[in-house]
Amino acid sequence: MRKPIRTRMYLLALPTVFAGPMLYFLLPHITHTDLSAWLTGHSLSRASLLVMIPYFGLVHPFFEQLHWGPLRDRTPLAHPLFAGYHVLVLSSILTAFWLVVCLACLVAASVLWQFMAARAKSLAIPVLSHILADLSVIVAVWLRI
Repeated sequence: MRKPIRTRMYLLALPTVFAGPMLYFLLPHITHTDLSAWLTGHSLSRASLLVMIPYFGLVHPFFEQLHWGPLRDRTPLAHPLFAGYHVLVLSSILTAFWLVVCLACLVAASVLWQFMAARAKSLAIPVLSHILADLSVIVAVWLRI
């Protein structure tokens, strides 16, 4: 018996939870600046990041999918624009090589989210996948500082 489309899409979304653990181990090797100093320079502390975890990990992915989902359906250019938007933020932290890696990963994630949304006829699974990724990333950063 074939698995329902939603079940397969949920399984496809599951690996995004590994973004944070991978970042946790890679972070000391991929930055060109000390993360704690960078955060302090942007008036961010461990306590303020703790407050950001619910927003960045739960709310922000929902809004990003609402914004980027329809754009992805209109033009394939939305994928590199989505990735580029994130790389602009990361450029003040990551080395050039890792910016290229992030760009490729984010383009792939955007394409995957469009595929999930089209197959499931809903943004629910891309939102869940995005939440898994962002929540794991912000927790990894919080644990590292």
